[in-house]
Amino acid sequence: MGRENAPIEMPQIFLFYNDEEERFTSFIQERKATLKEVYDFDIIMGGGAIQGEDVEKIDELFSAYQTTAEDEFSKNKLNPMILAVGDGNHSLATAKACWEDLKKKLPKEKWVNHPARYAMVEIENIYDKSLQFEPIHRIVQYTNTDALLEYLQNTICCENGYPIQWCG
Repeated sequence: MGRENAPIEMPQIFLFYNDEEERFTSFIQERKATLKEVYDFDIIMGGGAIQGEDVEKIDELFSAYQTTAEDEFSKNKLNPMILAVGDGNHSLATAKACWEDLKKKLPKEKWVNHPARYAMVEIENIYDKSLQFEPIHRIVQYTNTDALLEYLQNTICCENGYPIQWCG
């Protein structure tokens, strides 16, 4: 059975934000008592618990965070990583493909509120102590390393971004 036939789609999509001072997190924590609980349950096999709240006006909150972050980064002459999508299993891409397929079968007036149009994401601060980022190592053999590094530097690094360094 393909994912397009699944009775429910529960992709694991992360939306990472860059907030070392935890302004965004503290803003939500300060308002947590007033937020509407959407779910709260134990995870099977002793996996802990999970809860979620409906954060109203999230777009306004992110807009304020983005403005602050962009100002801060521009003062330090850094290229900001305001938001990054973590989609290791291509869940978002697959969900979008399924939605595009479904749209062809639905009248336009049903598009606006159809649940397949939306994706649930987990919003995480890259500085959260519970996150551990591990490198994905790649081995490249039988190549001219200087030419490869020059190619990568010229094609995937942005201006004022992080340089690629040979560590071998």
